[in-house]
Amino acid sequence: MTETQQLSRSEAMAQVATELTESISFDEFAERVLAIWSSNAKRPKDGIRNDLRHETARYGFVFIDDQRKQLMPLRVGMQGVRLRHIVTEQEVEEQALLLVPSDYAMLPGYNFTGNLLNEFQFLDTNHQPLHLELATVTSTEISELGGEYETQKHGFRLAAWFARHHVQAGDSIIWVVDDWVVPRFVLEHEAAADRNETLIAARNQELVELLYHQLEHASDERIRVKDAIPAAHMRMREPQGYPGDPWEQVVQLDPRITCWVTDIRYATDDDNFLDRLRAGEAEEELEAEFQEDIELPPAEAGRIYQFKCAFKQRKGLWRMIEIQGDQTLEDFNSILVSAFNHEWDHMGGFWQRVRRGNTKRFREVEMGSVAPFGEGDEGAYRQIGEFGLEIGDEIKYVFDLGDWHEHVLKLVSILEADEAEANVDYPRVVAQNKPRYKYCPYCKEAGKKTVATYVCIDCSNEEQREVLACEECVAEFHEDHYVEELVY
Repeated sequence: MTETQQLSRSEAMAQVATELTESISFDEFAERVLAIWSSNAKRPKDGIRNDLRHETARYGFVFIDDQRKQLMPLRVGMQGVRLRHIVTEQEVEEQALLLVPSDYAMLPGYNFTGNLLNEFQFLDTNHQPLHLELATVTSTEISELGGEYETQKHGFRLAAWFARHHVQAGDSIIWVVDDWVVPRFVLEHEAAADRNETLIAARNQELVELLYHQLEHASDERIRVKDAIPAAHMRMREPQGYPGDPWEQVVQLDPRITCWVTDIRYATDDDNFLDRLRAGEAEEELEAEFQEDIELPPAEAGRIYQFKCAFKQRKGLWRMIEIQGDQTLEDFNSILVSAFNHEWDHMGGFWQRVRRGNTKRFREVEMGSVAPFGEGDEGAYRQIGEFGLEIGDEIKYVFDLGDWHEHVLKLVSILEADEAEANVDYPRVVAQNKPRYKYCPYCKEAGKKTVATYVCIDCSNEEQREVLACEECVAEFHEDHYVEELVY
């Protein structure tokens, strides 16, 4: 058996990664892999790209461009990068550097027990090896809901190093990457009093903007920490410069994004509540803020928003609806149900479609839902003027979350309060499509031309065609059948 046949695709990719000393295009990387790994696939590069699609760091790389065409070996790109760890009272007491979940998510390896911890190496600033012992510390923590639970933290006991630098709680241990893959780090100590807060704030902002930029350009609405954090550091103006705060702390303070264990995602209101709670804000004050009704200024409350509302699958069937800024999603749902002849006893939901950066992708941000009897409403009383809508913005509206009647609501104009018509009740329908009528087949057989007003669902399913009827013929031929009113 030849060497080419013995290598798996993953092994070939890892081997190429270890040989590189600079960034490489994906095409060139794939060619090098195919030179040492044979494939019978018609498009073997697709398999390589698919392996890299969701977690490039596993193979020793990250993409460093938005188009995901340029790969940087982690071993090369992370060399000299400096990462900040803020010392806790527990670490001072234990004389140990304890790893936290954000470290697990970012650093090489997939779990941090047993042999993987043994592989870590630390050097002092003279590049001399530091004596360390593996440490496991059990402690009682208070959950976000107030309950107690036990947790174990793993890390490295560095008693001599802590003593030599007189490490105190609030100080920083700065990890300088000597070799990301081994992994090996040079440890620097910075006293809390020596922190350059201005520079740290700037570095924090730069990091979070790079992470948000990655998220906006991701194929789905998440980025993996193991890929995203190294890639963001490599793309900073000074990758080896003065470090900002730990990445998880930076993410928690930005209302746009949140971290879910191993992924960074777009934040929701619930995420922002939890992140701010973790950051130390009082729960009672946060609950009051998130539940508080917003009182819009008169100019915003009186604005008139004009939406062209259409079925997603039948764009030719539309209604032009006007609604005031201080009217609610419940008001909007009510006029939509009436305008499209929906049955009133089902739930409606609204999602704002937000463009992701300068891409052609959109994400859907939940605005609220409206229940027919008022139970379980989430955001039903939020006002249209709260959402910061601009002309051209789109809202997805779904009526009946079981049958899923989806509509597209496009904002086509905004009238200021002083431009609105006087003595007009809002919301209202101001225009609609020209009807394209269908006619009752029973009346046609009788020599009459009558507009069909219903479709029989039972007969349509049985005959595998649309069975229509006018109101009189429904009563005569479909009395006990399930019928739905047609919308024109």
